[in-house]
Parts: sequence; C-alpha cells; structure tokens
Amino acid sequence: MGSYIAQELMLARPELVSQAALMATCGRQDRTREFFHTAEEDFANSGVRLPPTYDAKLRLLEKFSAKTLNDEKAVQDWIDTFALWPRKSTPHLGAEVADALPNGRYLEIADTGHLGFLERPHAVNLAILDFFADGS
Repeated sequence: MGSYIAQELMLARPELVSQAALMATCGRQDRTREFFHTAEEDFANSGVRLPPTYDAKLRLLEKFSAKTLNDEKAVQDWIDTFALWPRKSTPHLGAEVADALPNGRYLEIADTGHLGFLERPHAVNLAILDFFADGS
C-alpha cells in the first residue's frame, strides 16, 4: 500500500520526489478490487467475527503467491504471524519506533487504522505532504 501513497505524492507534489520504487502498484481500481472492497465493507458491517485461524487463512490467500503458499517453511512463518498478529491498529508501537529513530516523528491521525489512506485520504495526504515539505 505504500506504493499508492508514494504515487499520490509524486502526482500532487512531484518536486518533493527525485526517485521512488513502487512495488506491486497499479494506477486504477479494477472490477475485482472494487468487488473485494464491497465484500470487505459488507463483512465489516455484518458484525461477524472470524476465528483468528480463518482470518489468517484469508490473509495468506490474499497476500501471497502460490510459490510462497507452497513453501512450507515460509508459509509456516506467515501462518504463525497472521494467527497471532492482531488486525487492530497498535499505534503505541509506531510511536516507539519514532522515539527510537534519530529525528523520528510520530503523528496519529484520528479515526484511521492501518488503511488510513483509504479511511481518511485527505488527512493522510496532507500529513504526508507536510512531512516532506518540512524536509527536516
């Protein structure tokens, strides 16, 4: 998802970017991704909660290629991670990283989670643009 943010920045403020590596990016929303988004919204609004192992299964299938899924060592690491790793946002951990970095900064944007750029794109884009515009 970082690629999408980098793309938007490059379009809105190209003077701020001299190089970028956009991994697994695209320039438009296709029908499949529109359907996935609608299905995710419907599921979230249903109030149903999946068991962690089933949620991990779905995340594996959504995020990895057949090569990774068929690599027993690699897939076991991801199964362990997804089965234990909460989907909920853990902002305090991001703040710890910022505190540990020289010149690190932490900004929490209200009413957003990991997909804040979809939840509140204007606020997220403004924060990113301000960060890079400051340049320090």
